[in-house]
Amino acid sequence: MFNLLLFLSLACAHRPATMTFDPVVITPAPQLADVSGLSNSEIIAEAAERRLRGDTAGARARLVLVISQTPAAEELPDALYQLGLCWERDESFEQALAAYDRLVGELPDAPAAQDGWFRRALCLEYMGKHREALQSLARVSTTQGLDLRDRITLDLQRGVSHLRAGRTRSGLRLIEQALVATEDSDLVPYLRAKAHTSRAELWLAEADRLQFTGSERRQVRVLEQRAAWLLQAEQEVAAAAWLAEPEWILTGLLRLGQGYQSLCDALVASRPPRDLSEEATAIYLDKLQERATLLQVKAWNHYDAGICKAEEWGYTGRPLPALIQARDAIDLGSLSEAGTP
Repeated sequence: MFNLLLFLSLACAHRPATMTFDPVVITPAPQLADVSGLSNSEIIAEAAERRLRGDTAGARARLVLVISQTPAAEELPDALYQLGLCWERDESFEQALAAYDRLVGELPDAPAAQDGWFRRALCLEYMGKHREALQSLARVSTTQGLDLRDRITLDLQRGVSHLRAGRTRSGLRLIEQALVATEDSDLVPYLRAKAHTSRAELWLAEADRLQFTGSERRQVRVLEQRAAWLLQAEQEVAAAAWLAEPEWILTGLLRLGQGYQSLCDALVASRPPRDLSEEATAIYLDKLQERATLLQVKAWNHYDAGICKAEEWGYTGRPLPALIQARDAIDLGSLSEAGTP
């Protein structure tokens, strides 16, 4: 028994599939006085600048105006692509997907269509449609050759999508090769941070599969393995943090908090080892509750760290609402004084 109690104290690329698209309807925008006299290309350029400044509503209004005016063949793809980017920035992924669907469905030979297939995959991933995301990534052409940045970008996203579609081995291979190729470089930090966070999510999922059942020896082994998975996840989140991408730093802290909460819940729900005496069982349960409380405090600390960082950066996007909800669901007043953060 005491071995277990001691450890408890320390634990803390295939053929593209046939694709179909739903009809896309874009409601015409009213005339905008400040773009009078500008060409469609100039309006698109102004819209792109507004998007980068955060004025996605103004950018969308201008892009929809261009689209409604039957622009030249070379202008419509850029307008649709920029419109998708605006909706993505607003985290309105269904609307973004509609713009990209029209782009790749109606104008498949336009240069922007290749980027459209890639952005389409990102939207599908956020919507939880990982296999469809892989199908969209398979449409990104590599026959003309890709430079290093584009190759790494594609491989990292393919690796993440493979992981999330349950294709673990191929996903890990793609991610590892891409991360090795970008070591000590400043290439694609956003996707590298996303890849590290995705691997952290995988290790935490592996930890959750292990349940505390059976003898003391078996429960010790389970706890050791779960602690090892948590440590690996912590290392991945730390690696993502070095890349200074707020979305993935916050996502990593959210996932780590959930991992510690999950371990806490599993310990509380577990039965004492079968071979303990009545007295030893009582001692075991007291110690178990203490350790579970500490794990819950760890979870709270990770959630709170993410929220504090978001406030420091003025960041309001994903996954801040989930962090706030998870932190506020933990009643610190009910935790022991020893575990108060």
